[in-house]
Amino acid sequence: MFLRNNEVRQAVFAYERAKRGPVKDLVIHFRRDEPRIRFDGQNQNGGHTVWLYPAGGQEYFATRPQTANYLYIQEIQFSEDQQIATVNVYRGDGSGYQGRQLTVTRQGTDQWMVTDEVELKAESVK
Repeated sequence: MFLRNNEVRQAVFAYERAKRGPVKDLVIHFRRDEPRIRFDGQNQNGGHTVWLYPAGGQEYFATRPQTANYLYIQEIQFSEDQQIATVNVYRGDGSGYQGRQLTVTRQGTDQWMVTDEVELKAESVK
């Protein structure tokens, strides 16, 4: 069921890092039965990867250090044929955040690439 989630997450992480720079906390929305992976370059220089269960977002954002910036990759939605994924991502810090919906397209076996982004109106990241 979650076979391609981490492939899409890696594409989103690489895109965001290349386009907007690194973050202190990479926050991933995931389910208990999904495997965790390493995101190349995230844990160097004091970065953290935070794996959040669906109910954990409110507690994390209430207690996180306000000076640390973050990228929150939310739940992934796939097209019926599993070739296109959409995912909302939020990048922010203690002063606010910006949301975007990214479209990620399968380019080949296990290769995904962000092909579009749309800015989201302000809403809750929970």
